[in-house]
Amino acid sequence: VAFNQAIDNMIARLDAGMSEYEMEKTLHDLLATKVSYVSTANAHNAYGALVEGLAVCEGYAEALQCLLQRVGIQSIQVYGESKGENHAWNMVLIDGAYYLVDLTWNDQKTVLLHAYFNQTTKIMEEDHEEWIIGQDSNNMILTCEVFDLPVCTATAANYFTKEGARIKNYTAESIGKLLKENGLSVHVFVDSDPKAFIEWFNANHLAIATAAGVSGNFTYGHTAIGREVRIFLDTCKHEDLTQVAAKSATCDADGNIAYLICKDCQKTFQTERDAS
Repeated sequence: VAFNQAIDNMIARLDAGMSEYEMEKTLHDLLATKVSYVSTANAHNAYGALVEGLAVCEGYAEALQCLLQRVGIQSIQVYGESKGENHAWNMVLIDGAYYLVDLTWNDQKTVLLHAYFNQTTKIMEEDHEEWIIGQDSNNMILTCEVFDLPVCTATAANYFTKEGARIKNYTAESIGKLLKENGLSVHVFVDSDPKAFIEWFNANHLAIATAAGVSGNFTYGHTAIGREVRIFLDTCKHEDLTQVAAKSATCDADGNIAYLICKDCQKTFQTERDAS
């Protein structure tokens, strides 16, 4: 009962007339908000994610699959390795084309990214390796049925194709303009070398801030995973922080981890160190 109620509560957040992409993204983002990456007895299944709000990669993937299938979107779980760990993610069928989604890596605790939202096989293979022969790298026989999956080449429903910023060539002026237009915080998908972009951003933050119209004291930083980089400039000193207590998720309401909120700018932080 609790499991079905949790699914119904999620689906109730969808609006009539949403496209497949919009339903998928809404459910993806709601799950990221609800679930914390914690290993528990049910962490490897959808119940742990949807009811308890605690899961590891398998729980994330199974929960997303359950939600998508409930609204008529085909989804299967994909098993393999990523970043040196055994891992699970999803393949989805959106408007007749296949894409790959990794909700676990997109959910970065205090910030939600979309680096692996409706991605191509080529991009995913940069740091994901699908098991295709029935064994993992330690020659452990998999318990799931293994079959060849479609190669994902479509980009029409990729997050950054539809609503994000993709960059390949960049200048202090162009990045400063992006930051100014997006409240001094923007997520970009780097079509060139993301590591080189981060190094360039750190080295040129003063010129970028000037182009963004920022003067005086400010801080800057980034969060990155895959080819997605969130860059920001921050002019608030975050001197007036209020503690918000952790709250467990229920069937009727989302939960949250403990966090701090700045009274001046309303930004949230996990620790005081994050705000400094």
